[in-house]
Amino acid sequence: MLTKSKTKTTGNISADRGSDEKKNREKRKGLEKDLKKKGIGYKKGVGEYKYGSGETGREVSYQTSKPDKMSKRRFGKTMRRLGRKHGQESVITKKPGKPARLHDTESKKPSKSINLGKSKPGKHKEGEGETSGTKIRSGKLPKKTSKPAYHYK
Repeated sequence: MLTKSKTKTTGNISADRGSDEKKNREKRKGLEKDLKKKGIGYKKGVGEYKYGSGETGREVSYQTSKPDKMSKRRFGKTMRRLGRKHGQESVITKKPGKPARLHDTESKKPSKSINLGKSKPGKHKEGEGETSGTKIRSGKLPKKTSKPAYHYK
């Protein structure tokens, strides 16, 4: 996942919201269906993030990759649209050799995307926005992650 994020146009998106596993499972199925419809390939991993209150949240995170026949601009627009459709606050897109960008998908007039930095291996010091390499085969969110994570800084 880390090497792909350095060499190809990739994105990170999730459909999880809150901690209701049953609802989240249904949302994930919907997101997977939408990604397949658009021809966007994905890998499922476990994403971790921090709330403003300091609590850590976990979710099933999808690392997507741009299809060959799609332009980078269209890929970015599609990712933002899917993020909005599936109730996400933000999505991440990254072009090779450039820092990752965090796009706001909540407001009607989205602000400029935020620069997140390059992808780096290992855990984030502050525990912000990281994705582990733990592959998820079932629809469930695993209790623990075994593979090392990567993050943007």
